[in-house]
Amino acid sequence: MDKNTVLNQLFDQLLLLPRFKDYSNEKKEELKKRLIKEYEERINKTIIVNMPHSKSEEFLEVLDTKNIDVIDKFIETNIPHIGTLMEAETSKFIQQLILKGNEQKE
Repeated sequence: MDKNTVLNQLFDQLLLLPRFKDYSNEKKEELKKRLIKEYEERINKTIIVNMPHSKSEEFLEVLDTKNIDVIDKFIETNIPHIGTLMEAETSKFIQQLILKGNEQKE
């Protein structure tokens, strides 16, 4: 199962929370797209913030290749504990969504 499938399933479950119960399917799909974009932006920010300054130029060159495998390898090689950092950011993101989703609309 790829990352996007997992994210879609996660967001489908989160959209069952009380705050979203009155949302139309169209509004839920729109929200899901925004959430995926926000999640990806947060992960990208985590990578950028933790990339050693000395590797910035080289990282830009690697990004230009648009080869996901090469990019992932570069990130894993140059950012210690990137998996842990991404897990922490993912966890924080999900917790914020759950808190917001459990709020009752006024």
